[in-house]
Amino acid sequence: MLRKLLLTSVITAFALAGKTAPVTSEPYSDVKAHIEKEIVFMNKSYKEYGVSVKNRKVGLDNQSYSLVASPIVIDKNTSIDSLGLVGLKINNDMNYTTDGYNSTMYLTALPKDMNLTKDEQKLLTHLVKDKTIEVYTNYNIKTKEFKTTLKDINETTPEAIIKISGINIDGLFDIDKPEKQIINLSIGDLNIKAKGAKFKGEHLNLKNAFIKTESVLNKNSYDVVYKSGMELLDSNLEGKSLHVEKANIDVKIGNIDAKAYEEISKLAQENPNIGLEDPKLQALVATVVSNGVFLEIEDLSAVNIIDNKKAVGGFKINVKLTIDKDPKIAQLISVNPMMALSALNLDARIELSKANYKTILKTPRGAMLAMLPPKTEKDNFVYTIKYSKSKLIVNGMPLN
Repeated sequence: MLRKLLLTSVITAFALAGKTAPVTSEPYSDVKAHIEKEIVFMNKSYKEYGVSVKNRKVGLDNQSYSLVASPIVIDKNTSIDSLGLVGLKINNDMNYTTDGYNSTMYLTALPKDMNLTKDEQKLLTHLVKDKTIEVYTNYNIKTKEFKTTLKDINETTPEAIIKISGINIDGLFDIDKPEKQIINLSIGDLNIKAKGAKFKGEHLNLKNAFIKTESVLNKNSYDVVYKSGMELLDSNLEGKSLHVEKANIDVKIGNIDAKAYEEISKLAQENPNIGLEDPKLQALVATVVSNGVFLEIEDLSAVNIIDNKKAVGGFKINVKLTIDKDPKIAQLISVNPMMALSALNLDARIELSKANYKTILKTPRGAMLAMLPPKTEKDNFVYTIKYSKSKLIVNGMPLN
C-alpha cells in the first residue's frame, strides 16, 4: 500500500520540469510566450510518456490546464500505457507575475490501473478529493530561477497516518540551455504509518534527505556534480525492513567536452525518445569519452545499515575512473566499446566496518575478498585498488 501511495505523491513533482523565455511588449506577453514554449515541450514528450496538456484556459493575467496521461497511440489498432499512468490527471493553475509566474498543481484523478484494495482506493480518493497533495512553484523567466514547495501534509485516516514536511525544490533551469542547470531537492521529514490489522507494522520514515545536481562550465568543458544524502531511512514494507543511518553519495563526471555535451542536450530536447543506437548520439558520446572524461565518486558511504534485522554495518568508498585523452579512442569505441578499457585508469579506496566485511564474505562473490588480505585502520578493513595500462594492484599486490 505505502509504495503505491508514495508513487502517487511523487508523480506531482514529475510535471515540474521545463522552463524558458522569449520577448514582446503587451502586458505579460513574455510570460505567456514562455509558458507556451513549456507546453510545446511537454506535449513533445507525449510519445515517450503518454502525458499531454489538455483543457487549457488562458485569461488576462492567469491560465490553467491539466496534464493528462493517455494511452500512447502506435497505430490505428495499437496503443500502449508505457508507465501505467493512464487516467492520471494533474491540474495546474498559474498566475502571472512581472517576471514569471506562480503556479499551484494538484492531483484530480489517479491512474486507472493501480490494483488497489478497497482500503487503498479509499485513502487515495480522500487525498485527491481534499487536494492533500499540492505543489506550489514560483518561476522567474529572466533569471531562470525556480522554487517549488510541496504543501505540508498531516493526515490521519482509517488506513494510515501521513506526515510530510519540508519538501522543497529550487535551482536554475533553462529549456534553451538545459546543459546549464542547478537543482536542489530537500526533504525534512516523511513519515507514513499504516493502520489496521492487514498492514499493521508497515511504515516508512525518511529524515533530512537531499539531492543536489549542478552543471559547471569550465573553459571548454563541463563538470556535472551530483550529491545526495539522508540522516535516516527506516522502513518496513511488504515484510521487508531496512534501517540506514547517515548515508551519502557525492559524484562528479568531469572534463566533458562542452560542445559535444551541448549537442547531446540539444538532441535530447528535440527528441526525448532518442536512444544510444542513434549514430549521431554515438559519435557525440565517443567525442566526450576521447576527451579525457573522468568519473569520480568522492564519497559513497553509510554509517550503519540493518537489513531485515541483520546488522550489515557501515562502509566508505572513494573511486576515480579516468580515460586517457586520445582522439584514437573514439575510433576504437566505434568498432568495439570494450576497447575503451585499454585507456581506462582506476584509483579506489574501500573502507568496510567489520560487520560489513563479514556480511560481504558470506555472499558467493564477496567470498573472493578472503583471498585479498585487507589493511586495518581504526578497526575498519581497507582496500586500495589501482588499475592502469591493463595492470591491477590491490593493497600493493599485483594481481595480473
